[in-house]
Amino acid sequence: MTVHRLFFISMLFLALSCQDRKTSLIKENSLKPFYDSIQKFMGKGKSKTFSMEERIGFLDKAVTFANTQNRDSLERKIFSYKSKLFSDAGQLDSSIVYSKKLLQVSEKLADSVSIGKAYYKLGLYHNKKNSSDSAYYYYNLSKKIFISLNDSVAVGKRLLNMAIIQSNWGDYLNSDNTAVEALNFLENSKASKTIASVQNCLAISAKKRKDYDESLYWYKQALETTKNKINSLKYSNNIANVYLEQGDFKKAISMYTTILNDSLTQTDLKTKARVLDNLAYARWLMTGSENELVHFMEALNMKTQQNDLYGQIASNAHLSTYFEKINRVKSKRYAEKMYEISIGLNSIDDRLEALKKLLKLEDSPKKLKQYAERYIHLNDSIIESRESHKNRFAKLRYDTEKNRIENFNLKIKNAKNQLNLEKSNRQKTIYLVSGIFLLLSSFFLYTLIKAKHKKEKIEQIYNTEKRISKRVHDEVANDVYHAMIKLQGETNNESEVLDDLECIYKKTRDISKENSAIDLDGNFKDALNELLLNYNKDDITLITKGLSKVHWESISDTKKTIIYRVLQELMVNMKKHSKASITALTFEESKNRVCIEYKDNGVGCTIHKGAGLQNVENRIQSVNGIVTFESQVNKGFKVNIIV
Repeated sequence: MTVHRLFFISMLFLALSCQDRKTSLIKENSLKPFYDSIQKFMGKGKSKTFSMEERIGFLDKAVTFANTQNRDSLERKIFSYKSKLFSDAGQLDSSIVYSKKLLQVSEKLADSVSIGKAYYKLGLYHNKKNSSDSAYYYYNLSKKIFISLNDSVAVGKRLLNMAIIQSNWGDYLNSDNTAVEALNFLENSKASKTIASVQNCLAISAKKRKDYDESLYWYKQALETTKNKINSLKYSNNIANVYLEQGDFKKAISMYTTILNDSLTQTDLKTKARVLDNLAYARWLMTGSENELVHFMEALNMKTQQNDLYGQIASNAHLSTYFEKINRVKSKRYAEKMYEISIGLNSIDDRLEALKKLLKLEDSPKKLKQYAERYIHLNDSIIESRESHKNRFAKLRYDTEKNRIENFNLKIKNAKNQLNLEKSNRQKTIYLVSGIFLLLSSFFLYTLIKAKHKKEKIEQIYNTEKRISKRVHDEVANDVYHAMIKLQGETNNESEVLDDLECIYKKTRDISKENSAIDLDGNFKDALNELLLNYNKDDITLITKGLSKVHWESISDTKKTIIYRVLQELMVNMKKHSKASITALTFEESKNRVCIEYKDNGVGCTIHKGAGLQNVENRIQSVNGIVTFESQVNKGFKVNIIV
């Protein structure tokens, strides 16, 4: 009975199993047309024989068939490929949309690997859009996923991308830390291409910091690590660029020549053009030969044909430098082209470099002012933006870490929120105390400066009174005394006494003019001219040149006062000590600064800064000006002033 029962149960189980298999086969056979259709449309979507629009249409049909059968795994494949297709077409917004759809499907399937890849795609496409904050955020999320999966190579790749973003924003210290972290994950792996890329990133950051020895070390490490011939040529070119920066032209030229002669370089016109341009620039820097111009132009033409915009920036920079001393018009034209292309590429560092060149080459005061304002604004923006990104990148890493922990433990979230609140309160207290301290410090500093200024003014008044008193005593009092003696004499000559009195009057008038207030509100040119004419006596010929060409109205009152008093001091010095018969003053205006050259043919001297010359130097330095004295015995006296 028991045997019969067991036999019956076994037969029933076998029958049910056969029925299930039959049902499954029927179901699979019924779905086969759908699978075939999906595969057909996916195949056409991947085929490059169709236009981009047609390929996208085929993938859309594949998605429709997958939806009808709720096949999420097939949708995932389609979304992954579709995001790449849109990226190839330059439609990055659509790439991001389909990467997010890929993420949603992957999360629905609870597929960690696919989730990590979706995050990586989002980072990649945001990076191509120059949305570095979002790119960094998604790379970091992808990194966290692959850490949990113990995929060290995938983690290393994500860290590499994060390090490159940090380096691009000038956050070199944190970029280096991230790159070293990547090397730790990649250690003992066979991912030589990724390891070499990390080493290249470290080299680039070092070069940007102008730490050329460190940069050379990492470029050489990358060159040793890579097994890819094309990358090997790129790293060699980078090494040659560092030698060029260091001024080691022979090494740079040797490496550029080797790279240029390589068969791979000859077939890659973009690389060939860049190396040819660098080689010509290195040769020109070493020899100054005009023969390199033809190579500069050949490289630029090749870059234009290849639409290599970054390469064109480098060529225009080199050509601008080449023509700088021989043809300023051409030099300026290439600098302007460099500036124009860098704006289109939003390459801020290249824009700054182009503006530097234009500031050196521009002659128009109006344009000079415009370029200076653009340079200052852009430079300030870069500093502010890079500092902001440093904080933002740190915060993004912190936020993603915090979110990951929050998914495991809600209590930790509350604790962190409380900690952040306390931190915020502490920061507010610190800011308040710092603000009060800054306010008190500013008030103290203001009081100190005001007191110092008052003291300096009193000393100046005292020195002026002392100088006037001495001149009155030495020059006027003695003459008055001699005139009185003549008047008291028995045989006084009225004509002589009148001459003496006229001489006394002139000396008194000169002292008065030298120490009178300067008319800065009126025509300063006339006031200065009048001062100088007082010294154009019978025995002295005073020549002035360029006085009327200076735009005195644009010069500050402080500088005008300094110029007036300094020239007055030089005229007095000339009259008293130089015994000159000819004195020449040349005025020029350059970049909002006044340049004055004083020359006389007097007895000259060995330069010793007495009270007069020391006064001149102190006055000029008080407005951050420059003054130089040149003289030799019997070879006249010369002064150059820039204020």
